[in-house]
This record gives sequence, structure tokens and C-alpha cells, in this order.
Amino acid sequence: ADKITNVTHVLHAADAADVLRSQPDTIRRVWLLAWQGDVMDPQAITAGLLETIGTQHSVEVAFGDVDLAYFTLNRPLNALHVPDVRDAAMFPLPDGLSLQTTELLTPTTVSAGDRVTIHGWWVRRDDADNDLRVSIRLIGADGKTYSQVDQPPAGWIFYSSRWTPGKLVMGDYAVIISDAVPKGSAQIELVLYNSKNVFSPATVQVGSVSVR
Repeated sequence: ADKITNVTHVLHAADAADVLRSQPDTIRRVWLLAWQGDVMDPQAITAGLLETIGTQHSVEVAFGDVDLAYFTLNRPLNALHVPDVRDAAMFPLPDGLSLQTTELLTPTTVSAGDRVTIHGWWVRRDDADNDLRVSIRLIGADGKTYSQVDQPPAGWIFYSSRWTPGKLVMGDYAVIISDAVPKGSAQIELVLYNSKNVFSPATVQVGSVSVR
């Protein structure tokens, strides 16, 4: 577990997954405690991995610099999977970053108030600036955009200039199903753009959910 608690380096996905997978398969509830976690785990990779095999529940308590999260797991910890870094990326970009793959974690059927969670896995190949933005969008059955959140690929703390080249970085994205979203199939897409307009925006189709 020292890979997760070691504050002298940034935690990478493979290290976190190795530690979590080594825990007993009987674990079905996890409390995640982090003190100034944005220092050693700026991409919140531990929580992100747990999202893939369970559900995070709200903890209505504030502890200053200490963050507390609670997860119930529907699969064992050894089911955690981190994608391999691929030479043929899903979406290479001209600024030295590449989107390796995306994953829609939300159940296929959702209702108003539900959270739609998407993971994007990234790699920095070369020198990279901090100007890439990801626009997470929910498109209703009528073709209108009902939710949009724009951010850097791994959030506002872990800019791409801090990434270790060749190491996977996870972007944890979410949009909320509002009451205005019409029933039917809603599309989830990522629009990748440069805040200084270095290249033309590109759209990545992530998947769809059924709004009831």
C-alpha cells in the first residue's frame, strides 16, 4: 500500500490498480481517506478506479484538507482493469497528447437527477502545453445540447505539462440528467479543442443512455 500512501511522487494508474487488486476479494465496502490528495493523486485515480467496479456515495461531512469518500463494490477489487498504452491511439492530437480510449460507466437507463460518468484515458507523448480542453456534452433525443462541462483533460489541477510522458492519465468526466432532457436516447460526446485555436475541434462519440 506504500505506492498509494507515498507522498513523494504522483500516483499513477498502474500503481494504484496493483495495490487495490492485491486486497482481499471479499471486500465490498471501501472508505477512501485522502489528506491533500490533490498533491499525490491529482487525477483522483484511486476513486476513479473504484468507480469502475462500484458506486460512490455522498458523504455529507467536511474535514478541511481531508477528503472522505465511500464506495460500495459490485465486483471484487481484482476485477480492476487499466488499459494498455497503445501506439495506435483512439485520437492522437497535434499538441503531443493522445486520447487512448473512453469508457461510459453509467447504466444504460437513467432518470432525471442521475449522474452520467465517463472516463477518458490519455497519454502525453511529447512536450505539451496546457491549452487542450475537453467539452463533455449530453445531446438529447431532439438533437439539443442539455448539459455541457468544459475542462482540461485531467481536471484543473493536473495540467498536461505535469504528466509523465508515456504514462496513462485518467480524465473523470460527468454530466447530470436534468428534468429538461427529453425521454429517449441521449448521446454522450467529447469535443476536443484547443483554447488558443491551434487546431480545429474534434468530436468523439462516447455512447448513449436511455432517458426514462
